[in-house]
Amino acid sequence: MGEAENHGHGAELAPARVPDMHRRLLAQLVFATILVQLVFWLGVRPLLFSRPTLPPLYAISDVQEAVLTGPGAVALEHAEFSASELPWSSCCGPGYRALRFNVNLPRVPEHGVALVPQVEADNVQIRINDQLVFAQGRMQNPRATFEANVKRVIHVPSAAFHLGMNRVDYVLARQELPYFDVGRPVFADYAIAWPLFKFREFILTDYEIIGVAVGVVIALVGLALLLRSTQRGLALSLVLLASTWSLLTQFYFWVDPPFSAATRMIYYFALTNALPVCWLNFSDQWTGKPFRWTALISVLAYVTCMTATLWALRMMPSPGGFDRASDLANGFGLAFSAAAIVRFLWHIVRSGEHRVMEFAVFTLCITLLATDLVNEVLWQHASGYVIHSMPLLLLAFVVAFLARNIRLFQSTHAINRLLSGRLQAREAELAETYRRESDLVRREAHQAERQRLMRDMHDGVGSQLTSMLFAARRGALPEDQLVDSLQTVIEEIRLLIDSMDSASDSLAVALEAFQLRAAKRLEAAGITLHFQPIPRVLMPVCGPRDVLHILRILQEGIGNALRHARCSHISIEVTPSGDAALPLQVVIRDDGVGFPQDLVRGRGLANMETRAAAIGGRLTIDCSSPGVALRLLLGAGGSVEPA
Repeated sequence: MGEAENHGHGAELAPARVPDMHRRLLAQLVFATILVQLVFWLGVRPLLFSRPTLPPLYAISDVQEAVLTGPGAVALEHAEFSASELPWSSCCGPGYRALRFNVNLPRVPEHGVALVPQVEADNVQIRINDQLVFAQGRMQNPRATFEANVKRVIHVPSAAFHLGMNRVDYVLARQELPYFDVGRPVFADYAIAWPLFKFREFILTDYEIIGVAVGVVIALVGLALLLRSTQRGLALSLVLLASTWSLLTQFYFWVDPPFSAATRMIYYFALTNALPVCWLNFSDQWTGKPFRWTALISVLAYVTCMTATLWALRMMPSPGGFDRASDLANGFGLAFSAAAIVRFLWHIVRSGEHRVMEFAVFTLCITLLATDLVNEVLWQHASGYVIHSMPLLLLAFVVAFLARNIRLFQSTHAINRLLSGRLQAREAELAETYRRESDLVRREAHQAERQRLMRDMHDGVGSQLTSMLFAARRGALPEDQLVDSLQTVIEEIRLLIDSMDSASDSLAVALEAFQLRAAKRLEAAGITLHFQPIPRVLMPVCGPRDVLHILRILQEGIGNALRHARCSHISIEVTPSGDAALPLQVVIRDDGVGFPQDLVRGRGLANMETRAAAIGGRLTIDCSSPGVALRLLLGAGGSVEPA
């Protein structure tokens, strides 16, 4: 009663709790989103994207440019220079270029000079006052290495400089891209510049390498989730996103790939175009209700874009082919980034969200995508928020995802423990209830059996003994009748005992006991009893009352044969009857004189038929053959046992 009342009150309170739960969830989502945004814009962005404070710079003047025939000192010596300015750009084709300018040192710094070259080329050599101060990898096309992609602060020793004007020569190599670009170089006292630049160098080099490692680890985590999680679409999109970003970041540090510069350019565009596709599919899968055709449309669009990119790079002359491929990549990336943003917003509007930290991190991803998109469209400026923040974003997302699933696992484990405890308590309660009910049923059965025995004793043995007592007192009971009456009483008592046999209400056992007792009585009368062994047939499961009825029918049948048949042989057979409703028959057959034609049915036959009907059976008498065959048909009942 108490549980029902509690459940009733819970059901009444549930509608009132729903708005409170929604408001609490909304508050958590808003708080987590604001917190993550503040952490990024006030903490992460200044670290990753702010430019360092510049130290005092040495003045640069007399900028000149030249086209070189080779990367060596001889080609530089014979080059024809013309005036130029910084920042500088040269077009249109691969080859070698030289940029020459003067740097004025009012004094030579004791600890050397910090140089930030600001070069966009495949490789670069730097000479100061005709001394080679920086050269890494190969400069000879078409196997030049891509050392210039690694951004670093070069420490030039003070011995390379002298007081006043110092001539600086950049020798640049390009294999496939059509453009050479040089920003305004930074020349400053190394002791002053390095403390200002070292964190920025870490961000541009070591941080990116660490990011690649983080991306690989996240891809492996996603692969493990792909094999074990039910959210395989989300896990696969996470693997593809982390892998694509890691490969794209690693591209800039892969200074000596085992393939040509043309293949390297295709590899770059393949990764660049794949990244926004991965973002869209990751956004779609994260919603939990991905659109059916998103993946297929994305793949078709990607294949189309790459086909157009390959055509532009191979069929269009430089620099038009490269420019067209770049425009395709920019447009494709903008379109898919916008689609990822729209998909996220559509999910929020239509379905809501309950994954608090994942929602906050994903909202930041979408915010950064939107910021990059706006900067690219309105100001043609690549802010790079997403690409450079990717390791932190993915790491934060995976941590939030795993934390939620761990909490769910812990909650599930706690619920399982609670349910297990309740189940055990319920099982114990049911076991105790079953025990009490079994005891009650057993007591009721015992009581019913006691009542039955009392009735049978009173109606059968009791009435017979009473009749014998009164007859004996009147002296009207001859000795032979007294013997017969006592024999009848003894058999009645034995029938009661047989019906209570300890073999769990087994009719087969009761019949065998009856056969043994009847055989002795018939043998004393000069009659042979044949009892057919019970075959392996289905026997009905009978209660004590039913067994007693059957035994009394058999006893009455044998008694009738003794009194009237004048037979020498009696058989008891237990066989299948062939009747589906009453499949078993017990037949008592004698070889006596049979029933006379003018026989008047007595009380004994009527009692036998009544007993047969009481146990759901039927009694028939067959006088067609010599003697009489008394046939008792029995039903299978609710259950059966093998004989």
